[in-house]
Amino acid sequence: EHEAAQAQAAEQERDRLALAVREVESYFTSRSQFAGTAIYSMLVAAARNGWTEVDALAHDKVAPAAVSPARRQAALDAIAAGLAALKKDRDAAAIAAFARAAKADPGNAQAHAYLAAAELKAGDAIHASDAVDQALRLAPDNATAWFVQSILWMPSQEALARQGLRLTLHFSDDRKQTMADLHALQAEFTSYD
Repeated sequence: EHEAAQAQAAEQERDRLALAVREVESYFTSRSQFAGTAIYSMLVAAARNGWTEVDALAHDKVAPAAVSPARRQAALDAIAAGLAALKKDRDAAAIAAFARAAKADPGNAQAHAYLAAAELKAGDAIHASDAVDQALRLAPDNATAWFVQSILWMPSQEALARQGLRLTLHFSDDRKQTMADLHALQAEFTSYD
């Protein structure tokens, strides 16, 4: 009886994973948003709980263009200014600062990810999508970019958003803080006025 229950649970888990994979695959059959990248394969691997494969695919990064130390420092300074502006709810200033950072160091995935987050916060999903696409092309293991991409997918692509959030957690440096942030976001999206 116990073995039958275990077999049934294992079969249900296989069915759940297969459904998650089909949901991801159905979205990408007619879209080429991430053509030429490992993003699709990473989403499918995450849906299958294939974290070793996800990690291997995440190493498929675009080699950043060489920039001078002065430009790299200018980008870092602009990122710091953008983060400070975000904390003060100065979205336009944050967007401008992150755009300066991305221009100074086009290979800085975090600059593009923060730019996407600021644009999304300001309500500009189109530009946020462009910036997050660039961030994920540069660094498929960027947790900030996965988080922003997940939010962009939430309204219409729940299955992709779910896998994107799983990738956010997987690549997060501080999973406990990331979980707290996700719970706060959930509360914000599920609270009623």
